[in-house]
Amino acid sequence: MNIVMYTRTSPPCPMCMQAKALANAKNLEFKNIDIGKDITVEEFQSMFPAARAVPLILVDSEIVGGFADFKNYLLSKSLGELSL
Repeated sequence: MNIVMYTRTSPPCPMCMQAKALANAKNLEFKNIDIGKDITVEEFQSMFPAARAVPLILVDSEIVGGFADFKNYLLSKSLGELSL
């Protein structure tokens, strides 16, 4: 699973921090791209014109969404691994 998170640290983004904490808690490796530090806001907007909030999380190059979407994605993956 290849995870990329577009986040922001200035000003602080609570949902970005929660998304990173969740990935760390699940021992998932991810690439963090800090908007305003690693790329400009303009670069982010040109790459993802429909994005209206951060974090923006991609899994295997597919947009999952924000923190809640990522949390639900991980839950659905773990439920899918359960065998009856």
